[in-house]
Order: sequence, then structure tokens, then C-alpha cells
Amino acid sequence: MNFFVKLTDAMASRQSLLITGLDPNPEMLQTWTRHHPSSGSFLAQARRWIKAVIDATGDHVCAYKPSLGFYQALGPIGIELLHEVRELVPRDMPLILDAKHGDLNTSSALAQYVFRELGADALTLSPLAGQDIVAPFLLYPDRAVVITCHSSNPGARVFQHHPDEDRPLYTTVVRESQLWATAEQLLLEVGTSDPAVLARVRSAAPERFLILRSLWEQEERLEALLQAGLNASGDGLLLPLPQHLLVEKGMAAGTSALRIQIETMRHRWLSNVADRCDLWLPAPETGAAAAVLGGSAGAVVESDGEEGDGEDVDGEAGAAKQGADLGAGAGKGGGGSLNAAVSSSGGRGAGRNADAVGTGSDGAKREGAGRTSRVSSVDPLDELIVELFDVGCLLFGEYVQASGAVFNYYIDLRQIISDPNLFHRVLHAYAGQLEGLRFDRIAGIPYGSLPTATGLSLKLHLPLIYPRKEVKAHGARRLIEGDFNEGETVVVVDDILITGGSVLEGIGKLETSGLVVRDVVVFIDHGGQARQRLADAGYRTHAVLMIPRITNVLMAAGRLSSDQASLLGGGAAHSEG
Repeated sequence: MNFFVKLTDAMASRQSLLITGLDPNPEMLQTWTRHHPSSGSFLAQARRWIKAVIDATGDHVCAYKPSLGFYQALGPIGIELLHEVRELVPRDMPLILDAKHGDLNTSSALAQYVFRELGADALTLSPLAGQDIVAPFLLYPDRAVVITCHSSNPGARVFQHHPDEDRPLYTTVVRESQLWATAEQLLLEVGTSDPAVLARVRSAAPERFLILRSLWEQEERLEALLQAGLNASGDGLLLPLPQHLLVEKGMAAGTSALRIQIETMRHRWLSNVADRCDLWLPAPETGAAAAVLGGSAGAVVESDGEEGDGEDVDGEAGAAKQGADLGAGAGKGGGGSLNAAVSSSGGRGAGRNADAVGTGSDGAKREGAGRTSRVSSVDPLDELIVELFDVGCLLFGEYVQASGAVFNYYIDLRQIISDPNLFHRVLHAYAGQLEGLRFDRIAGIPYGSLPTATGLSLKLHLPLIYPRKEVKAHGARRLIEGDFNEGETVVVVDDILITGGSVLEGIGKLETSGLVVRDVVVFIDHGGQARQRLADAGYRTHAVLMIPRITNVLMAAGRLSSDQASLLGGGAAHSEG
């Protein structure tokens, strides 16, 4: 069972957001032995205490989190004790090793030891070495990493909040680290007792699981931390069991009482938002995120029709975009998110909790595979363009269409389905275009966009249907695959818009079946007459990217020669559908 499934199953079965440490801290053990007198060596006492904690908390917590340093300090017997911990922790409970590892030279060896020999499910990492620090650990797809983005140590504030509160370093860590792995494989650890800090991290990472490292002294602080850290589904936040509960009498009763208290607060929070459908949008760079409930979020960014930044041609976005354009990115280093209420037609909520493409990370630039030149923009979408080029999504040469026409370049987005991290980021970009639209179901155009439409369906928790390219002569002979009700609104998703022919063909089948189509969302709009063709037919087009921007970014990154850039202004080879 992979880490994320194990974690969510444990949370559900125990109805708990609590995790607990298993650290043989000498001071804690001394306190514990006063309440539980026993003889023997420190190691023997540590064994008894660890077993007592697991026995007392196993029904009330969803994960265990031992700190590697305490066991290393005991020498070889400490490492043996850590292996005993692995055996004592039930296999259906995640074991997160708190190591704060940050050394590139030993990452591969540590990943092998922690995940294969020790059998831990996740490991905490220090992010300052960049994406390279997580790469060896991501080779184990059933395990996870936890990135420490903020420390509660007062001495760390001079670094973490540099250069100022509008653009603190820790928010850059949050934004950048989300590009390294999916939400299922990368979590964030937040050391703070300040709800405002936690809220800012949640705003910048709406879909990530957060592990809190703090101690609350009063119920009001606990509730404030829950309100700041819970995601739109009312979970996504793991809270540590206070250390005093691990050394006092009545450990099981105290843990159970705290679990029930947290669940009561959580359900109260959920009841307050039950009538609202939340969508996370990025906020401008200055200041923390603000929650805008029940209305549109921020100022409308209108498309001028020339840069091709993926806005509505008629400016009807359905819901305003906040600050930078989510589809193309405006190159601003935004740190937060906005929470905007969006409802679908027919009274059904769109139900999207999409961590749409974030804004740029202060000065952070990513090298392309095998390249030494860098993108001049700090916009993550510009980085995505370069990475798509580097994996072979744009090819030059003579390519023959099914019609017999010969084109001088070929755009093939099918490569992304074999790169989960890249695919996840493409879905982020699509989600930015979907955020203001009203619809009940997602429809993919076969065959090219079906993986994307499936990914968006899973990501946004909305049902998927698709029109068949050809109707079967056997079986049910359906025109539309999937469950739907006549009169429902469908948003059509495709990968590239060139002539609009395959999109209009698919829309025709959907409408013949009694569905309503208003919007078409594509990743790349080639330009030309296709958008106008769809507009004339009554459909609005939303695109993540257009050719001029792709050309400019790849030229700036040194990926295209001037001759190749000029070709992008001509015909394109792409088999729509």
C-alpha cells in the first residue's frame, strides 16, 4: 500500500488528524518513569515507553513520526531500537522518519536504507538544496517526502522571513517545492504556533497535506490553527500529539479526548462551509491571502488577443482572475491564494479544489534537460514550456497529416502522460482555465485529450464523459461513454486547437445527446480562425497557451533558432483528437 493511501485510510478508520512522535528523549523518559517506576537500562526503559505509547495511541492517531537523531545518538543500539519501532508500529499506520535530511551526497544511500531496509513510509527533508534533494527519494513511488518549509525556532526567523513579510523565503519554499512532486508524494511540514503563518502556507498550497509542528497552550489556539490549516475538504492537516500526554498517566484517555475535541472542532468548521464550494486561486505578491466567499475573486485580467494568454475572446471569464493570469502567468511572484465560491449551473457546485498554477518563485529558474541556457522569466508556466520542449513535445521536420497536407513542425502533447510530475503541472495549468466556469461534467475529445480529461476529473472531483470517435457496431452502441443526465452542462477539454473540427464534431455528439456545451478549454491554441469558428458557433474558448508565447519563451531559453521560431508562425502538424 502506498503512503498516501495508507495515511488517508488511517485517518478515516480512526477519525483522527493526530500524529505522534516516538522519540526516546532522556528528559521525557525520566518524567515517564516517575509515573511508571521500572528498573533496567535506559534502552530497556525506552523500549517499554515506545511500546506503551503505541499501545495507548494506536486507536487515536493516524501516523507515527520518530526523530532519527534521538536514535542515532544512542549509537548502534539506537538503530536497532529504530528497527524495533518499525516492527511495533502496525503496518497499516504510516511511519514518517523525521530526519530533516539535506545532504545530496548521501541521498541515494539514505533513500535505500530508509525505504527498503527500515521500511519507513516517508522522510522529512530540508529543501535548501533544491529539487535535487528529493529526486532520489521519489524513485520510490509508494513512499513520500515531507519538505520542511517553516521552523518554529525563533532564531530561524531572520532567514525564513527574509527579505520582508510581503515576500518571505518560506513562501518561496512552499511554491517551489510543489513543482517537485505530486500532492500524493510530497507533503509540507510547518513549524509554527502562529495561525497566520499556517494560513499563509495553506493559501499557497491548497491541496497539500500539512504536518504541523507546534504546541498549543489553549483551546482557542488549537481551533485557530485548525481553521487556518484545514483544506477545503476539512482535512489535509496533521497535528502532533503534545509531549506531555506521552509521559503522564492516562495516556490513552488523554489522546482520545484530544482526538474527539479536534473532530468536534473540525465538524463545526465543516458545517460552516457546507453550503459553499471553494476554489483556490493565487493571490498577488503583496500580503497574505484573503478569503473571498460567495463571489468573484479579484480583478478581471482581459486578453488583448495578441499575446494569446488564454483569456476569453469576449472577456466573459465567468469568474474574475486574481492578479496574475492563471493560464499564462504574468511572471509575478505571488505567494498566497484566494478562496472563491463557485457554483455550477442547475444549482450544483463545481466542486473544484484545484491548486492552480502558482506564480513565480523569486528568481528561481530551472535548467532544461541537457541544456545550459535558462529561461529568462521566473514564471512557472514559462518553465513548463521549456520542459515540454525538452521532453519532445515540439518537433521540427516534414509531417504529413491524414489529409495529405505537409506541415513543418509537429506538436505532440502525448509525451506528458509518461512523466507524472510534468503531467501534474499541466493539469494545474488547465485547472486555472476551468476555475471560473460553470459546468457539471468534463468531456474529453478522443483520443489525445482523454488522459488529460481523466486527470482533471480525478483532480477536481468531477465526473468524466466522452463522445466516441466512432460508434461501436456491437454492445450498447453508445454515442457518449459515461453517466450523465439530459440538460447538464459540459465543459469540453482538448489538447490543441488548430481548425476546431474535432472539437465541433465532439460537441455535436454531446448536444445530440441532450447535453449543453458553452466552453472549450485547450492547452495550446494555434491561432488562426479556429477560435472565431467556435465563437461563431456559440462557444467560448479558453487556452492555457498560444503560439506567440511559446515562441518567445523558447527563444529566450535558447531552445529555438531564429529559423525554427519563424516556422512556428506557419502551419502546424497535429492530429487533433
